[in-house]
Amino acid sequence: FCPTLTTLSLKFCQNKTTGSYLGAFGYGIGRCGQLTSLDLDFSSNEIVGEQLEAFGKGIRMCQQLTSLALSFHGNKIEGRYFAALGIGIRRCSKLISLELNFADNQIKGRHVRRFGRAIGHFDQLSRLALYFSDNELCDEGADALAEFLRQHEGLLQCTIELAGTAITSTGRTAITDANPSVHLITEAVGDPSADESSVESSANNSGNSSSMISSARAAVSTDVGSRDE
Repeated sequence: FCPTLTTLSLKFCQNKTTGSYLGAFGYGIGRCGQLTSLDLDFSSNEIVGEQLEAFGKGIRMCQQLTSLALSFHGNKIEGRYFAALGIGIRRCSKLISLELNFADNQIKGRHVRRFGRAIGHFDQLSRLALYFSDNELCDEGADALAEFLRQHEGLLQCTIELAGTAITSTGRTAITDANPSVHLITEAVGDPSADESSVESSANNSGNSSSMISSARAAVSTDVGSRDE
């Protein structure tokens, strides 16, 4: 418990954890009430997500956060649990930068819609990165993302990665029409079958992907935790 901590970055990758501790972990994070930047990486584990709602309740106690990055890439998260996480994040009303990586899980379009409606609107959000590749989002998920983007017209940088999600040109158009800042990627990098329109759907914002990631990561200047252990 570090009540004066303002920046925290932790990685728990490739540990084969099921995430049974996430609720308690989130509660501990929530006690760090002065956090302004939080970066947590749980990639490549075996997390199903039963504790995500409790985890989110801990995160929502960090109401000074301006930068939040969460990665659960390559787990086994079921969509119903993912949707519940949004309720916790919505309380972080001062967010300027938000990065969520839930690629390669078990999330469907309807779950993205529930998540988007749960998370609501952030008045100050200017940088957004969402990674949902290798989930079964289809055009329903694309439409849900478009709905969320229309609520955030003030975005300056926005990257959305949807490779392997079975969205069609209709879904791509819905997203890019929703907000002019979007840099949309719908094919894996290096895929020889990818055409220009599917890899980059916003010609005026072609540099946003790398700049978004750099800007978001720059907010996290101190690395605390597992690297020191």
